[in-house]
Amino acid sequence: MFNSASKLIRNLKLKHKISSSNLFSKVWYEKQYGEQLYTFDGSPLEHYLQVGWKLGNDPSPNFSTNTYLNSYEDVKALGECPLIHYIYHGKNEGREGFKAAVVFSKKTKRPFQGSILFVINNYDFATQKYRVFNFTKQLSDYGWTVRVIKDNQALGELSNHWDIVVFNRIAAGDSLIKAQQAYRKRGGILIYDIDDLIFLPEKAKLQDSFQKRDKAGQDARLAAMAKINNSVLNADLVTVTTDALAKQVRSINKNAFVIPNSLDNNMPLKEESSHCHENVNIVYLSGTATHDRDFEECANALVEVLKTHSNVLLHIVGQLTLPDTLEQHAQLVRHDFMPHEEMLKFLSSMHINLAPLEIGNEFTECKSELKIFEAAYYAIPTVASSTDAFSSTIKHNHNGMLAKNTTEWLSSINLLVENSEFRQKLGESAKTSIAVTHSATFVAAKLHTLYKFLLANKEVSLMEFTPTDLYEFALNNKDIRSDIIQDCGLLNEVDYLDMYPDALGKNCIEHFTNIGAREGRKASKHFSSWWYDLSNGKYNANLDSYHPIIHALFFAKSSGSLFSSPIKTSKQITFNNQVIKRACIFAAYDPDGMVDDTLVEYLEELSKYSDIYFYADCNMPENELAKLAHCVKGAWAERHGEYDFGSYKRILVDKLGWEKVEQYDEILFANDSVYLLKPLDEVFSKMEQSDCSWWGIQATKGMAFTQYCHSQNLVKNKTDEVSRDLLESFEDNPYYDFHIGSYFVAFRSNVVKNPYFRKIIESVSYVNKKQLILQFEVGISRFLTSQGFKLDTFIEELYAFHPIYSETLLHLIEKKGFPFLKRYFISNNHYNVPQLGKLLTHYDLLNDEKINSHLKRTVGNDVVQRNLNLNLLDAYQIASPEYLDNRAFKVLDKSIVKDPNLWIFPVCYYDHLLTGNDKALFEYVKNDPRIRKVILTRSKSIFVEGGVNVFHYDIESPEAQHLILRAGNIFLKHGPRINIPYPCEFNTRNFVNLWHGIPLKRIGVSSLDIDERGFNDIVTHNKPNKAVIASSNIDRLAMASGFFPLTFNQVHITGLPRVDFITMPEENLPIDLQKELQYIKEKVGDRKLVLYAPTFRNSQEEGYFKFQNSELDKLGSLLKGSNAVIGVREHMADSTGSYNSVLESIGCLDFSAKEISNIEMLYRAADILITDYSSCYIDFLNTRKPVISFAYDLENYMQKERGFYYDIQDVFPGPICTTFEALLKAIESSLETTNVLHENYLDVHSMFFKYDDANNSERVANMVFGLK
Repeated sequence: MFNSASKLIRNLKLKHKISSSNLFSKVWYEKQYGEQLYTFDGSPLEHYLQVGWKLGNDPSPNFSTNTYLNSYEDVKALGECPLIHYIYHGKNEGREGFKAAVVFSKKTKRPFQGSILFVINNYDFATQKYRVFNFTKQLSDYGWTVRVIKDNQALGELSNHWDIVVFNRIAAGDSLIKAQQAYRKRGGILIYDIDDLIFLPEKAKLQDSFQKRDKAGQDARLAAMAKINNSVLNADLVTVTTDALAKQVRSINKNAFVIPNSLDNNMPLKEESSHCHENVNIVYLSGTATHDRDFEECANALVEVLKTHSNVLLHIVGQLTLPDTLEQHAQLVRHDFMPHEEMLKFLSSMHINLAPLEIGNEFTECKSELKIFEAAYYAIPTVASSTDAFSSTIKHNHNGMLAKNTTEWLSSINLLVENSEFRQKLGESAKTSIAVTHSATFVAAKLHTLYKFLLANKEVSLMEFTPTDLYEFALNNKDIRSDIIQDCGLLNEVDYLDMYPDALGKNCIEHFTNIGAREGRKASKHFSSWWYDLSNGKYNANLDSYHPIIHALFFAKSSGSLFSSPIKTSKQITFNNQVIKRACIFAAYDPDGMVDDTLVEYLEELSKYSDIYFYADCNMPENELAKLAHCVKGAWAERHGEYDFGSYKRILVDKLGWEKVEQYDEILFANDSVYLLKPLDEVFSKMEQSDCSWWGIQATKGMAFTQYCHSQNLVKNKTDEVSRDLLESFEDNPYYDFHIGSYFVAFRSNVVKNPYFRKIIESVSYVNKKQLILQFEVGISRFLTSQGFKLDTFIEELYAFHPIYSETLLHLIEKKGFPFLKRYFISNNHYNVPQLGKLLTHYDLLNDEKINSHLKRTVGNDVVQRNLNLNLLDAYQIASPEYLDNRAFKVLDKSIVKDPNLWIFPVCYYDHLLTGNDKALFEYVKNDPRIRKVILTRSKSIFVEGGVNVFHYDIESPEAQHLILRAGNIFLKHGPRINIPYPCEFNTRNFVNLWHGIPLKRIGVSSLDIDERGFNDIVTHNKPNKAVIASSNIDRLAMASGFFPLTFNQVHITGLPRVDFITMPEENLPIDLQKELQYIKEKVGDRKLVLYAPTFRNSQEEGYFKFQNSELDKLGSLLKGSNAVIGVREHMADSTGSYNSVLESIGCLDFSAKEISNIEMLYRAADILITDYSSCYIDFLNTRKPVISFAYDLENYMQKERGFYYDIQDVFPGPICTTFEALLKAIESSLETTNVLHENYLDVHSMFFKYDDANNSERVANMVFGLK
């Protein structure tokens, strides 16, 4: 199955399996094996699967190629890629996926931290696993000397020097108590560790198990609890599992610190369910016979669930007394008590986990999250009782479900049973929150800090310290801070470098601390510092006194998401045509402290729709502010340096206050960064009809600093709608850069009342402009979308990168009613838009005196002129391009991000012209300002009438090379290797093959005259094409067969753009085509034109028809007598010109490509078309005029040349002449008749043309916009 990795890499399912396994890291692989990749033509993943594993390369730090092969001789003998074997077979077979020997940061041996002695009893094995043995390795890695002994060894060991001694659930007798006291007097720190409410004898009756004991058993239990109580009181500190348990400890005047139970370091692999895949498996892990009262919480609900859902199986593991309604149920499956590892494997195959606890019982309230976090590790959602501990672990409907009565148990379980997608989402969220905060690495980091704090603060009363003390201790101790950040599991170096290549070669801990945390970056795939900061009250905090990872270690609850908030049910407000009370919170800045005329015009327009409150981030004299008195409710000016959001905050919080703000239905943020171009009535009219919670003028995905990040390019084509699914997907990006421009964005009352929204506004302070944008402009958009507040935008499409700073703005103004011109677009042009001045002039946007006056005053004429006159190379920051050899070109092509708006049109390789489909598509888009159109010429200059953003370069120039490197779309007439003479990557750009004719004859791999080598060459030639166009369903089949290995879905039925030139009104033709058509008409005069357009033959001159002199005389006589003339159009690949030479004697007109570039004009002018096997007749059918085939060598051509897709008798709607006499007769007949629209003619036309309009170019352009 796996003997051909090169074929498998094309399998999307395999790619998905590898990427989702976290066993291949592109960044890691490139860093380790960069020299090998330098000469390899493929992706890093392809390199590993085809070459790398054979060289012993590891795919990531999480998998060792050689260790796997050397450990499993049967796999080695198969000769299979070990990673593929492990993913498909080895993992399910229980084989180990060994860690790679190579790691990013080799941890240096840490200095000695101190010594710890754990004392355990001889029976609480489960507790010891979760409370002791899970931490011993991690603590040793931190530098601690760790030893674990049984309690019967404690008396002797306490006399030795141990810095810290931890007694776990030990019921100490008098002698041991004395030894403990002596140890403490010598300066040792004694900790008692407990995970149940078993140290207060007066609480014993709360235990179900206590009630089931006889009198003697109860007395023994009480005596043991008294000893444990004495042990607790004798300790310096008590460590416990839950806050509720800590509260009970503090009730007897002992300080307690919460150290949660943790997951095993070596959890077994997830097992597939052995039950029917249609079943939903619910499990309750009872274990011992002490949980009858707990299970009663959910028993009645389960009876109803089983009654309603016949596909549900209820699995009970261990001892449990069930009501008869369940005990006798056919869908109940009983399992004996299982050893721990066996239990975990079984748990991993379940779908829903249950964790009921008796509500309102102090004993059960103290129970830990043990029954939840192991299920979370396997992404299995839990329905749990809403105890304090479970409620701090589970966020309802996010990473699990909580229930406090039968109704809630029933609705929660039913939802998980019936909605598998929701169940899966809940499970995945549990894995990235609950399993993370209960991992051994996470808990051990907390334990390490606690022990270091205790040693450093022996003189401090242990009754007084809190988690805040530990947090500050870790934050201010560089070594401890570095150790726990590296080891706690929230910062994953592989993830971090995968997401942020700018951290390559740098210390990840320092990079995240100094840059990543400040910009809200993710520390790993499951920890978002941005969301953590917001949800834990530290938004935009001073990072000198705050660190999100350290804070999370001591304060994070897994009921709060460490990754992101889930997309919630959409919230909206509908106005229903009511009068809207709106406040406009307006921010301004002027370098001269002036109120400009452009600003007054804008505010006067806004005042028609809102109460305006104005705040300028500069000092303004009173006489300037007075210019606004007629149109604003309040105006203030003071320099604060916090940009627009600083002004927004000051108006909302200081000047108005939230109470007054709440009196408005809608709050509009606006600023003076735009020039108003038109009234705003259309904007407000449209948005007032929207049932949204917030809205803006336009949305964008991408920012200046993310435009070259490959992983960000989810939105490439400028036609995506702002959908909920799309919004949700943005959380997966390394950088969250989707946002609504804060220069014009409105929030309705339910947003304004949201405490988190207010928290964001109130936390505004300046660090740097980039952070200000990320935290507030992007941050508000991120928060509101994550919380499900329904969004709407005046411009409905979502654009890649900010459209208002690119050519797209002009499209929005002209086509979409966009009312603004961004000042920054002209004053800075930071996206380096070429020929901006020409574009603005074309759209008459440089003639406003007030705008020009403002620009001259605030920016200066020299700066404006420089910004208006950049060339195309400036746009891509190509200063002095040098010619690249193929190797250098390939290296650069792998790394340069492609611009989807840079469209390359290379001229034809054979005639060096831009004609046919290429020409028609170019003409359609030439006036679209969004697209940068580059014509790559060869020996001939190409004329273009009009157009915007059009550039010409010689295809062999270094400038052309560097533009090709950046082009997102390249249009071909033949193929990549013919039309583009450089070794281009095809996975990172779109090669769109427009081809040059509907294939009548076989093309590509379907040709009859190719051998095996030719077949392979054509496959290599075809493979780079991303898309091919076709004119009809049958043409699609032909193109798909010729363009193998492209798939059927890569052939798009758009119609052929060149047909638009045949069918559109003459006055709509491009100017140069109108001139050509006029030239043809002048040459033909009042005669009828018989156009002869034969196909190309491999044998060239030897394959053409040899006219005899007598035949020429007859043909000439016929034409002259019919007032007709023959025009000859040789094939573009013909190099002989045979027919023009031969037919010159009868006065033929030379209509070769040198004379007439665009054959479509000949079709329009011709009265009859004669061809042989050229598919040009198919295009000619759109004229509804006669066609003739002069097939003088029909049998030979069909057998010895390429062959046909169709029987020519079926698809040629005119006479097929195999002799000159037949041809002559057909010409004579066609010259005499005008009616050719017989049934066969129309049938053939409909066979080859799905569309009978002049909109083919538009369909092709829209298809290209839709390509990813």
